[in-house]
Amino acid sequence: MLVFVLNLGASQVCAQPGGTPTRTFPVSSQRPSAPAKGVESRPVSDTGHFDISRELASQLLSFEDIYQIALQHSPAVRLENAVIDTKASIINYTKVAVLQNLSPFVNYSRGNQLLVGSGSSSFDFAQVSNGYRMGINLQLPMSDVVGRRYKLQQGRAELQGALAQRDLAKLALKRELNRVYQTLITAQRMLRIRLRDEQAALMMYRVAEVNMQQGKLDPADYARSSNQYSLAQITTEKERGEFMAAFRDLEILVGVRMIQLQVSH
Repeated sequence: MLVFVLNLGASQVCAQPGGTPTRTFPVSSQRPSAPAKGVESRPVSDTGHFDISRELASQLLSFEDIYQIALQHSPAVRLENAVIDTKASIINYTKVAVLQNLSPFVNYSRGNQLLVGSGSSSFDFAQVSNGYRMGINLQLPMSDVVGRRYKLQQGRAELQGALAQRDLAKLALKRELNRVYQTLITAQRMLRIRLRDEQAALMMYRVAEVNMQQGKLDPADYARSSNQYSLAQITTEKERGEFMAAFRDLEILVGVRMIQLQVSH
């Protein structure tokens, strides 16, 4: 009977009394070349907080929660939010831009009570040459009067385009996050399968080693058993690499360490 004790903090393969092998296994490790003495390896940061013998999906937050965290840290989404703020500010400025043609004035002068004319046409105004004068000067170009509505329409259309662009960025992020998330879950399942095969190959190798020492096994059969165990180790290492790549991809895409995505117990 095979009993697996799998975690991410340490790694060792040993045989307990009664012939039942146990193994603790990290996500990333380096093994010595002598398989008969077991396998030792060093843990990797963050991975030690997850139990590889359990489904990783049950140890992580829900996909939607992870997606919301990714939205907060996504550079692409933050960029689109900045563009939206810029477009909204342009619209607000356009609404009050007409005020740049409106200028209040106050002045004072002393002198006699003569009227002072300004300009040469009959439409020009005359004022008393002494005393206080105040008022508002308004010069409104026709282009502003006619074109203001169209400028606002243009600004609103650009704002709608920026909102749509942000939605596209969110959709692209969700699709990429789903791909990486599913890759990670699948890689962990494949790694567990390969670990089981490696355990079986290790038991066969140890039986062959004992029989070889007792002279009950042909050297060629012993070599085949050793080769099968080596191939199982190589396959496990490849699956571990795929798992670690997906593990880090999810961490990078979300923007926080994986331990922050772990379900609190």
